Amino acid sequence: MPESKALIFQIQKMSTEDGPGIRTTVFFKQCPLNCIWCHNPESILKNKQLE
Repeated sequence: MPESKALIFQIQKMSTEDGPGIRTTVFFKQCPLNCIWCHNPESILKNKQLE
């Protein structure tokens, strides 16, 4: 299986959104969908912000 890499936009700990229970949510950068209702449009930028 080929190695996959992704850029992380944000890690949100103790999240109670998007379903029941408490969780850690990882948001990735460069979503290709371009939804007009996107909740994180700033994550679409392709440049790295932190290493």
